[in-house]
Amino acid sequence: MFQELKPNEFARVRHLFDGFDYSLSLRAAIAGNNPGRIFVDAAAQPRMAFALTVEGYLLAGECDNPATNDALRRLLKEQIFTGKVFVNGNDSLSLAVHPETWEARLPELIPGYQAEKLERYHYLCRALKFDWRANLPAR
Repeated sequence: MFQELKPNEFARVRHLFDGFDYSLSLRAAIAGNNPGRIFVDAAAQPRMAFALTVEGYLLAGECDNPATNDALRRLLKEQIFTGKVFVNGNDSLSLAVHPETWEARLPELIPGYQAEKLERYHYLCRALKFDWRANLPAR
């Protein structure tokens, strides 16, 4: 049921990943400037997307479709945890979800694995205090 998008199709899911505005690797992959893979429930009109980036995995979109969730569970079991796609190792999976309602679905998506929630800190730079351009060495 899951389809992998080609890199030139990544823009189709940009809206699903709006909650991950802090993920530079995802934004760069969608823009075509970074490696990544994105799987969706329906290529023409995705309602759910699972992205693999150099920083980890991101899951976004609708979380209440049993058929889609079952297909995602199979993708994780048969492709991700086996290493056929891309994996950090078979012991752990660094996964960020949006919206947070996905958290309640994790036990059914990754049976046999315990989900441990780690808080993330999102820092914003609103003003530069160091003029890096003025401190570049002369050529």
